[in-house]
Amino acid sequence: MKREALFPLLAGRAGILIIFFAAFVSAQQSFLYSVSYSTDSPARLKVSISAAQPLKSPAAFVIPRAIPSGYGLQLYDRFVMNFRAYSPSGKALAVVRAEDGPRWNVADAENGVSKVVYEVDLDRLESEVLSAADQSIARSGYVGLLGYSVFGYIDGYQDHPINLNVNGPEDWPVFTTLAPKYLPDKGRAEASAADFFELADSQVLMGPDLEIFRLDTKPASFIALYSETETNFSQHSTVFARAFEKVVNYFGDAPFDFYTAHIQILKPKSELHRYGFSMEHSKSGTFYLGLDRAYTKETPEAEFVRDELNFIHHIAHSWIPKKVYGKGYLPFTWELPPLIDTVWFNEGFARFAMIEIRADSMPADEGKAWRERYLSSLREYVESQPAFIRDMPLQELSRIGSVMYSEDFRTGRTLFSKGALMADEIDRLIRERTNGKKRLRDSLRAMVNWGVENKRPFALEELPGLIAKPVGVKESDVREVMERWLATGPGR
Repeated sequence: MKREALFPLLAGRAGILIIFFAAFVSAQQSFLYSVSYSTDSPARLKVSISAAQPLKSPAAFVIPRAIPSGYGLQLYDRFVMNFRAYSPSGKALAVVRAEDGPRWNVADAENGVSKVVYEVDLDRLESEVLSAADQSIARSGYVGLLGYSVFGYIDGYQDHPINLNVNGPEDWPVFTTLAPKYLPDKGRAEASAADFFELADSQVLMGPDLEIFRLDTKPASFIALYSETETNFSQHSTVFARAFEKVVNYFGDAPFDFYTAHIQILKPKSELHRYGFSMEHSKSGTFYLGLDRAYTKETPEAEFVRDELNFIHHIAHSWIPKKVYGKGYLPFTWELPPLIDTVWFNEGFARFAMIEIRADSMPADEGKAWRERYLSSLREYVESQPAFIRDMPLQELSRIGSVMYSEDFRTGRTLFSKGALMADEIDRLIRERTNGKKRLRDSLRAMVNWGVENKRPFALEELPGLIAKPVGVKESDVREVMERWLATGPGR
């Protein structure tokens, strides 16, 4: 039926009231996510999702397979067990697991769907997901949950508000990055999220072996640390706080009221498990490290510098690309990794910001020399790659990196190397044209503000203008640099 044919049925005041009531009900829809963990069943996490208003059926429940900025596929639906759905009266509804894809379909119910419940096998999740940065884990005195690895959503309701209740063992502190506390409540935590993305991009931590630090930074920041070996907690705080303040100063303002660094120092689950990768989130970062990354009296200064750079890079992602991003990054596609043309921007421009932040903190001559050495190492890496990677147009390589950034890290490293080198050339152009009065940092600050205000991705053709306008240089000059790099790189 054509949409126009419905309008006569809604004519007059009655029609207006019906439309208003429908919009009001939709606006009032929200969800309560209840999470339960018990040491009686240490490998199982129980999740319940209740709708404030009964949902129309049939309904589809989805568990993510893709991770924001993960650039890959993780089949988290493999670890979901005992999925059930209920009507408002509590009647169990028929559920059919999709033959393909991470979906559970709830069959027709006369009064709709009110609640779904399921369990997550945490032991199997950690055993089969080999990259620690993508894992949720459970230990005898600690549980660390990545939101997107354990939470799902009802299809079509991703943008609705969520309340989160977490219940753990009564004597365990429970911490959530949505509402961090220096002294977490024992046995429970409550928080809220604007939508599923914010919930999924958060972490829930609990256990007597969890260490919480509140740092005297602006804005407030926290460290949530779990280590399976002795480590210097105070030194971790010092290195992180130093990095955090430098990033906030570089961008001039923070897009969050608080930030949490979630650090895990873990014994290897197996010889196949990989540690050392970190993951950024909107207002937190997860840092999954092996035992060799603990701090002792013998830890050399070079290790502190390496960790500071790692913190800087992933904290910077809270601005780029969390607030300013190209097409494909948001709105996010949870069931399949989205193809993104601008991974080189997400990773490369954030990498360039890291280089600048570190160089700015050093004496001028020393910082300039360090910056040039770092950029030279990126050039050398790009030149060392096979021709089919080295000379591939950057948008094409970005699409490949969208799904295998770390699986074949040649794609990931080439993308962030070329992106950072492009940013450096644009920065040099801006400094030259403005007699040193402006730099790419000024453009990035303005671009973040643009992203916050517009809440949409930039089109690739818009990017030269977004960079050029805030610093008063010609858009055509910036476009020429970009187009050369997008083709294959300088001189190719």
